[in-house]
Amino acid sequence: MSTIPLIQARSVSKDFNKGTVQALDNVSFDLDTNQITAFVGPSGCGKTTMLRMIAGLDHPTRGTLSLDGKSIENPGPERGMVFQTYTSFPWLTARKNVEYGLNILGMSRSDRRSRAMEILERVRLDHVADEYPGGLSGGMKQRIALARTLAQKPRIVLMDEPFGALDAQVRWEMQELLIELIEAEPRTVVVITHDLGEALYLADRILFFTRQPGRIKADIDLNFKKGKRIKDKQAIFDFKEYHELEKQLFSMMREEITTSRKQI
Repeated sequence: MSTIPLIQARSVSKDFNKGTVQALDNVSFDLDTNQITAFVGPSGCGKTTMLRMIAGLDHPTRGTLSLDGKSIENPGPERGMVFQTYTSFPWLTARKNVEYGLNILGMSRSDRRSRAMEILERVRLDHVADEYPGGLSGGMKQRIALARTLAQKPRIVLMDEPFGALDAQVRWEMQELLIELIEAEPRTVVVITHDLGEALYLADRILFFTRQPGRIKADIDLNFKKGKRIKDKQAIFDFKEYHELEKQLFSMMREEITTSRKQI
């Protein structure tokens, strides 16, 4: 008996400006349940456009994009998004920020408070539950955004450069935290990143997009992890395959950038 992929893209193309700009061209892939997939590629290759279409915020010009075999037409509670920019409401406390979406979903006051405190504890922010975002660090603000998304228990988490605005130390701490959270509550994750090391650490699989119009240049399964998530980021440097793949990805990125410059 055949199994329908969780997310299925078939020959997806996306045009803008009345067809004068083609962001994506003939992109096809399947995404499986509880898999972490990284979208990687040069700036402007259509990664965010594809993520927005999976979210239901935009639609293909040609081709099909489906969830559980049904066409994606609109956003839905089974899909949560985390952005690079800090999206916390400054007039709400950390706990109230996390409760916000739960309130929209109709959860009772006691239940949403309990769930908010549970997830804030997991992201290690329960001690600032009653603080406002303005008094918190960038890393804390992004943890609030992550907590707010995960609190609603979406099946799919879509992340657009979620740690791009953070300094190096906070960034790897957030990467390890994400792995910890996904291991505790498994779900499908799609993450966009320009950081090749981040993609190799977080992902089970990498889809590398070409320069615009974006096409799939490479579909890479990170088999050296043997189906396991690595919680200690430092440990990944012990894998020979990690360094080989990092070099391969860097080479592909340089190839795309160099080709793009020649066409200017």
